[in-house]
Amino acid sequence: MSNYKDEVNKLLRLESNKGCAECDQRAPLWASVTLGVFLCTRCASVHRHVSKPVTFVRSCTLDEWNEEQLRKMQSMGNVKSRELYEAKMPRNVVRPGRDATFQQVETFVRQKYEHKLWMKKEEPKIQYKTQPAPKTNLLSFEVEQVAPTPKPVIQKSKNDVA
Repeated sequence: MSNYKDEVNKLLRLESNKGCAECDQRAPLWASVTLGVFLCTRCASVHRHVSKPVTFVRSCTLDEWNEEQLRKMQSMGNVKSRELYEAKMPRNVVRPGRDATFQQVETFVRQKYEHKLWMKKEEPKIQYKTQPAPKTNLLSFEVEQVAPTPKPVIQKSKNDVA
């Protein structure tokens, strides 16, 4: 994508992205394009240490970006990411500051993104379909799970004892 640098710079100028997503250090120059967050150099090196399926880091100035990576950054950003991944973070958990060690930042990043300890759990969206019940004038309702993938349901047969 030829204009990706212009688009990335626009995103970096947004007040919500002017600090690192992890430690708030000003003027981040890196991004996790899988998570949609901007990072300082130190936190970017921590993210690189975590597995690629969880976080994939790109330079905002040196690397080439593709359309999908740019769309992820446009759709998320640091504030939305915190709202999602830190929604249930206890008050006694302290975000790593600029003085935090590599190990402290890594522990925080792994808890936040890899283990999703404080992530907001999205309620499944349910769609109701109405259809006539067989041989009656009553309506029956069929519930369809849209997202996320439903957990397996174990149905008891008539022979099972409670």
